[in-house]
Amino acid sequence: DSYSALLDMYPLYEEAPLIKQNVSETWYNLGDDSAAYRTRDELFRDYNPKSDWYANLEASEVPDRLNYLKQGHKLSERALQTNITLDFLRAQELEESGQPSIGMYRRVAKQCEDYLEVFPTDSNAYSVNWNYAQILDLKLNRFEEAYEQYIHVSNDYLETEFQQDAANN
Repeated sequence: DSYSALLDMYPLYEEAPLIKQNVSETWYNLGDDSAAYRTRDELFRDYNPKSDWYANLEASEVPDRLNYLKQGHKLSERALQTNITLDFLRAQELEESGQPSIGMYRRVAKQCEDYLEVFPTDSNAYSVNWNYAQILDLKLNRFEEAYEQYIHVSNDYLETEFQQDAANN
């Protein structure tokens, strides 16, 4: 709670993403996966490269601001990537047990859209884009959107394992 109070008082503090990451890890270590998930979501939303925090720090004269920006980028990307993976695994578990999984796959698709909007050239972007296309195609039956994503993967990510598969789909 003291970390949360600190972030409430100083939301633009340059080390805020690291503090939020520590809060998330604390929740996880305490066994509260739901609070850890929510905190990672906040970390992504509040400190990604398109956030107010990022823009304010970028325009500031804070010493070492580039290092803080890199840290915010890295931690917010990792937070969203972790939540995408957990939700995708949950969707698969629901599907395998015969429970409704479409809602969870929709959630993962939305997270993939968010990821690709904020981190379009990140090292994980091609695998996120490929998985997004697969979910649209095989799980959500949104074939036109899937086709666009397959084209994107086949054209924009040179020399990846997914390029040939995307071109064939």
